[in-house]
Amino acid sequence: MTILYKVEGKDFSKDSVFPQKVVLCSVSARNIVAFSALQSGIVSSSHGGGDAGDASAPRTSLDVAASNVYVCDIVTPWEYYKVCSSKSLISVLQWSPNGEQLLLGYIGGRVEIWQPRNQSINLWVLQYHATVPSEDIVLAQFFHNGKGVSFNPQKKEHTYYAEKFERLDDRPTLCGFGGVASEGCILLTSSGLLAAFCLPMLQKAAAAGGAEGPTHEVLELTPTLHSIGVSRSFIEHCSLTPSPKGALSVAFSCGWQQQLVQCFKVSLSLEGELGLEQHLAIKSESQTSIFLGPLDGRRISHLKWTRVANEDVIFIAYACPDGAGSQLEQWTLTRRHQTVHALLQGGGGGGGGSNTKPNEFVQSESWEQVGKVHLNAALADICVTLFPSKCNFKMIFLSES
Repeated sequence: MTILYKVEGKDFSKDSVFPQKVVLCSVSARNIVAFSALQSGIVSSSHGGGDAGDASAPRTSLDVAASNVYVCDIVTPWEYYKVCSSKSLISVLQWSPNGEQLLLGYIGGRVEIWQPRNQSINLWVLQYHATVPSEDIVLAQFFHNGKGVSFNPQKKEHTYYAEKFERLDDRPTLCGFGGVASEGCILLTSSGLLAAFCLPMLQKAAAAGGAEGPTHEVLELTPTLHSIGVSRSFIEHCSLTPSPKGALSVAFSCGWQQQLVQCFKVSLSLEGELGLEQHLAIKSESQTSIFLGPLDGRRISHLKWTRVANEDVIFIAYACPDGAGSQLEQWTLTRRHQTVHALLQGGGGGGGGSNTKPNEFVQSESWEQVGKVHLNAALADICVTLFPSKCNFKMIFLSES
């Protein structure tokens, strides 16, 4: 492994990481890197209502921390630019599929969407913001537009890229009029609350046109709320991936139930009469969950749900006790046909004259562990390749600093 760049500056130090020792980082489709840093500063304040020049007034020093977000080009990472600064702790940092918008989620329930002005990364404007009161955002993602590309390894020797790479005809997360993909975001809070909202097209077009001056209008959006499960629970780790049928696959683990990884299918739709005002509806269905064995002091540190060769795969990372490294497991969703007893087969009995063929088999789903590996270092993140034709993934480790 080779270090390509190492950027140092007065804006960053060893204390710039968050309390969880994790620096949020995301790379867009346009090779723009967005990362977060925590900075603290000493601000003096006076009490007693004295004048500004009154030296006798008592003064105290307050340690104020701010979460800053920076962007840089992956080719020239030493030229970085600040996007925004906030007193709230940033918990989610996500790019849109086309790399034009940056989604920020904060502890406290605030969500912001930023966009560069006039396609320049040194000047950013706030487009939208939404709030889920008294909630902590743990996951946020833009709607999937249904566009995708897959690599065919059997045609890797072909000259033309159009033959090597095949377009995927997936269903968008949310379809509007005429089946056109709608733009929006879906959020998941630490208490198991789902929130989703659509992005107005007119406002998006106006902001992309490069509105100048302080007259730029920031639009506040009202999200639709829905509980992902029957009961609310404290979510520690979660992962989300779109499915070919348009639904979103969500996996999460709870702090009080470490031996269970719950899986849900979340679908979005627009309800209401066509041509009139339609509202967003969220529906969640429980899927087959993963039941883990004895953890022996280990704790789940990361979850990653992805699709490899049209199969659902979940990577589960554990933090071993006493600093003994970490462990990574791979679970694959398998589908089997189970035989149904003759008494439970429909359509054949009862003398009702039905000519339907009895159901001799029923499809069942289960998660199976197909591999695991022990690592000597702590795991910081799990990344998958852009075209996962095989089960290839990358791991990011934490250093002592």
